Amino acid sequence: MKIPLLVAATAAGVLLVGCAADGTFVPQDPIGRAIFGQPQEIEDNSYYNTYEPRQIVVPSVPPRQRYERRSTRIPTSYRDPVYVEGHYSWTGSNWAWQRGRYVNRPRPGAIWQRPTLFTAGNQRYYRSGYWR
Repeated sequence: MKIPLLVAATAAGVLLVGCAADGTFVPQDPIGRAIFGQPQEIEDNSYYNTYEPRQIVVPSVPPRQRYERRSTRIPTSYRDPVYVEGHYSWTGSNWAWQRGRYVNRPRPGAIWQRPTLFTAGNQRYYRSGYWR
């Protein structure tokens, strides 16, 4: 009786390690991610170092905006931290979620311009975020 209970408790613990606050399952280990997949997110912080927006024709609108709670932990290593809200970005083939995060302002007075989606003529365009 103790062994099945121990196995069930261990399995539940392993599964809970990968649960995110929004209810999605995100395995912590590379093997788990390979088996279960992982939500596509862009993790590249260089995205936030751009000064010229990219403007791209896109075939669809992004999914509905996700709700995120702003982190209260501000990186102490940043000289001038700015919180950039989460948003969807176009990867070239689909929409990927960019988590909200603190980034280091690249220069004094720089303001982050959030990505936008707009229509001109019969084309839909995505303009990436950038610093101005």
